[in-house]
Amino acid sequence: MPLTIQKVGQFAVPCLKPIKLESGFALGTITNGIKTVWGIRSALASSRWQSDKLHVHQFRLLSSLLNHCYNRVPFYKRHFDQHRFHPVDFRSLADLVHIPILEKHHLQNSPPTDFLASGIDPAGCRKIATSGSSGNPLSILLHENGRRSHRIAAWRILFENGFRWTDQTLEIRMTSGPVYSAQRFGLAPKSWLSLKDTPANWVQVMLSSRPEVLVAGASTLRALAEVSPTLPSPPRLIISDSETLYPADRALISERLGSEPIDVFGLVEVSNFAWECRHHKGFHTSSDSHLVELLNNEIVVTHLDQTDMPILRYRTGDAAEWSNSGHCPCGRTLPLLSRVDGRTLDSVELPSGRTLFWPFFHEILAQFPQLRQWCIIQSTNRSLRLQLATDPTTAANIAQSLADQLPEPLEISTETLAVFPTHTGKKFRAVLREVNQQ
Repeated sequence: MPLTIQKVGQFAVPCLKPIKLESGFALGTITNGIKTVWGIRSALASSRWQSDKLHVHQFRLLSSLLNHCYNRVPFYKRHFDQHRFHPVDFRSLADLVHIPILEKHHLQNSPPTDFLASGIDPAGCRKIATSGSSGNPLSILLHENGRRSHRIAAWRILFENGFRWTDQTLEIRMTSGPVYSAQRFGLAPKSWLSLKDTPANWVQVMLSSRPEVLVAGASTLRALAEVSPTLPSPPRLIISDSETLYPADRALISERLGSEPIDVFGLVEVSNFAWECRHHKGFHTSSDSHLVELLNNEIVVTHLDQTDMPILRYRTGDAAEWSNSGHCPCGRTLPLLSRVDGRTLDSVELPSGRTLFWPFFHEILAQFPQLRQWCIIQSTNRSLRLQLATDPTTAANIAQSLADQLPEPLEISTETLAVFPTHTGKKFRAVLREVNQQ
């Protein structure tokens, strides 16, 4: 049954009620819907391709994208020429290393229209922006094809984890998202809640609407779990995205909300492209639509289907590791990341230059059950400041244990907090390196 809109909290949300189909309903809307469904079906089928078939598919799409970028996108024509690269030089995936890297400063220092393909009207694009958590926010322009490729990438991950077209989804965001054509016909109905509302309000909506699917950032899910009673009808599927899902948060969310969250990784620039399945053995990469590389453990990604504003060999600033254990027990043959550590700046750099990511600190701090939440801040090259939600005695013991196990000595100070402050719309990061941002 089609959707109409009603007011809930600070957002207008879709609800199931009869509506009349306007006589001028565009054929293009139906065509777009068919393309979206076909794209999802094709993506799901690729999850069990053999590696040879996947590599042929990636080479074909990337070859086409390189020619498209060189002939139709002003930035890439200059970028390729500057690095003496031409699409004819790409003869196999082994030549991937010769394609020049796209850095964040390229996007920051150029107008978004410089990345648009010729023939794309900027007025017909939807502008989306990154959070700017690593510096200046970036603006991305997506025309119809680009919006559809992002939509397919997101829905594909839901369907990989048991999503059904009839499932009611509740999503908690800073701003509400668009209502798609499928939702106007009663498919994939979605409600939105605002981050500006209180967690208590989120709980009330959860209790009344009983959604099958819950989608939010990791810290939002944690805040919801902290105040939630036992739910009579817990969500069947919980998606955690936008932030690193730390083990303590995963355990709390699973216990209070009734389902173990599925961790999803992506970027506004290229959509979501790495995700867990219910076996939680690592992150499958959507390699039919995204070509993922690790350069010194830093993720470099190409969106193979994004042609409006192409993103090609983009250095993300996020760290990860490939899995050495082979394929996941789920049977999917997609390349598997064993873990995603988050932003390379969200780490501690020792005087020797060695980098420590959050899993190092988690292994130590998880030994203290009295510790409810933590944040480690490196404000100078040789010191750490620990923000700890615990009592002073436990904080002192944590500081000593950390000092004993650090590979190199650092000065450690502690700050105990009864409750961690929350900042609406701001991502929570457990390890922050401020020294390199000064």
